[in-house]
Amino acid sequence: MNKLQKSLHKLDRKRRDLFEVIFEKLKRGDTEGLAVKKLQGYLYTYRIRKERLRIIYTNIEGVIEIVSVDLRDEKTYKKFK
Repeated sequence: MNKLQKSLHKLDRKRRDLFEVIFEKLKRGDTEGLAVKKLQGYLYTYRIRKERLRIIYTNIEGVIEIVSVDLRDEKTYKKFK
């Protein structure tokens, strides 16, 4: 089980469903209604914020790769680096 699968497995059912909805929108390129923000210091790295859920992903020439899925705490962005 890789790091991303482990993170998803730790989430409760409600937040996993929320992640799936957000991921489907992201795959379609539809970011309307999502709180997307580019992370400082990174060229192609973005964050989506929904409630306490944080999804960090890269988007390089339309290829989306999920880097991290986690609940917000003091270490959320430090774990990413």
